[in-house]
Amino acid sequence: MLIWRVGGDLFFASIGHISEALKASLAARSDVKRVLLDFAAVNFIDISAGDELSSLIKELQSEGITTAFVRVRDAVRDHMRRAGIEAIVGPNNFYERTTDGVRDWQRQGSSSVG
Repeated sequence: MLIWRVGGDLFFASIGHISEALKASLAARSDVKRVLLDFAAVNFIDISAGDELSSLIKELQSEGITTAFVRVRDAVRDHMRRAGIEAIVGPNNFYERTTDGVRDWQRQGSSSVG
């Protein structure tokens, strides 16, 4: 599991950098199958960033990597819902606290082993 903190708002000029940095982090850790994106610092997502984020999540899914979000502000979540991001990752993959996401994924991992 990789917990990755997004450092600010997502807009047309920042999303490419954020996407590449996340991909580089994943390339350095080839065993990662789950990414928990911490959106505490994100107050805004524009349309371009929402489209790119959707594409990134789909790309990660095609590589067998599950994505979830933590600490997403209500206004940002509303935008993510309208952009279809919530439908892509599933509404159950949004968590209030980082520990909630980690514990949920640990439970999922332990229940699929037995």
